[in-house]
Amino acid sequence: MFQKASQLKLRFTTPRGNLTTEDLWDLPLLALNGGPCLDDLAKALNRELKASEEESFVKPKTSSNTALGLKLEIVKRVIEVKLEEIAVRELVAERKLKKERLLGLIAEKEDDKLKKTSLAELRRQVAEL
Repeated sequence: MFQKASQLKLRFTTPRGNLTTEDLWDLPLLALNGGPCLDDLAKALNRELKASEEESFVKPKTSSNTALGLKLEIVKRVIEVKLEEIAVRELVAERKLKKERLLGLIAEKEDDKLKKTSLAELRRQVAEL
């Protein structure tokens, strides 16, 4: 799909100008400060594709329909990858938080164990250090 896009030199029209396929990776999922975003681009491509796909029983499908379909599939794939990346980052952050919490509990248990140790044993351990 991306190979075909580069062969066709596809450009994606946004309010701020044309973008290449590579530029799509730099767009946010949702609009920030009124700038272009992947969601708006996908919606516009979908509307354009639906408008151009009015079925004709005489005329064959045009190449513009094929290009529009490819553009939409590319934008949808970029969105999918970005959403997967967000999910992975959230999972990593959640695991990190849980690990920190568990390490804190381990430290508390070790402190409790040390508190129960006799004074003589504590002095012996300090002397060994």
